[in-house]
Amino acid sequence: MNPHLFPILFICAFVLSACGRREGASTTADVVVTKASDASVMTGADSLRRNFSPIINGVWVLSDYIQDIEKTKSPIASSHKLENLTTLIITDNLRSDSLEVGSSLNNHEGYSFMLYFKKGQSSTSLKTNIPDYKERTNRYELGYETAAQDTALYLYHYTAGNKLLGKTQFKKVSAKQTDNDAAWGIQHVVNQKLFSGSYMLKQEQGDAPVKVIMNDNGAIEGLSGAETYYVLTDFVAGPFNDLDQICFNLQAEQQVCYAYRINGDTLSLFEAIEDTIKMKLVQGKLKYEMVKQTR
Repeated sequence: MNPHLFPILFICAFVLSACGRREGASTTADVVVTKASDASVMTGADSLRRNFSPIINGVWVLSDYIQDIEKTKSPIASSHKLENLTTLIITDNLRSDSLEVGSSLNNHEGYSFMLYFKKGQSSTSLKTNIPDYKERTNRYELGYETAAQDTALYLYHYTAGNKLLGKTQFKKVSAKQTDNDAAWGIQHVVNQKLFSGSYMLKQEQGDAPVKVIMNDNGAIEGLSGAETYYVLTDFVAGPFNDLDQICFNLQAEQQVCYAYRINGDTLSLFEAIEDTIKMKLVQGKLKYEMVKQTR
């Protein structure tokens, strides 16, 4: 090789090598930046999940319904409060970016939506995929607010311009539910607020009263032949669904349902008679009367 050509070849080789490395380095840098960006997003989602999950996990029920049922003592009288999403069932599935939230729609059918671990309008709200069918550009977010050490969930309704159209409050009623019924939380509230406790069952002909115990979970002790109780809260479908009713041994051969009325501490159970002419229930004669005992 001509020794005079060697420096020239060396310089060319160097330039070509440098150019090759420059192009490769640029591509590598782009890849690294992209991966770093993805990692940043995932880290943000994981951080939001860790912060939100301990707060939002559990079974939540419309606060308006809980307040109303405490006043009326009647699920049928308070049923107008059960519109749109009535329960929220949240269990962290350890996915880093989202989770599916179970719900009851109008206390009549199951529903679910996705909650994304993406910051919403505030630092205490997250984005969802709940649609607004009347105005597609509107959106919903789920968040929490704390007042006097009491935390509530809120479903926020926003316009595309971030104007708050309204918010719906939910109160936590249980850490978890015991079955897959989307309306389990409502049943739990009614049991707890209206029925759960110890009663003295009045007997005929002057016999000593009998102690009856009704639990939050729908179990009952002391009422002859009854092992469970179920309070009707869904009045969307009919017929014969126009009185407050309580059923014992639901869906069993021994099932029996009564109309009921709560007056102070007294729970009165009546025959529920089907009027097949008017297609409605009629309250019949008194069957049982129980007086709740103070705790």
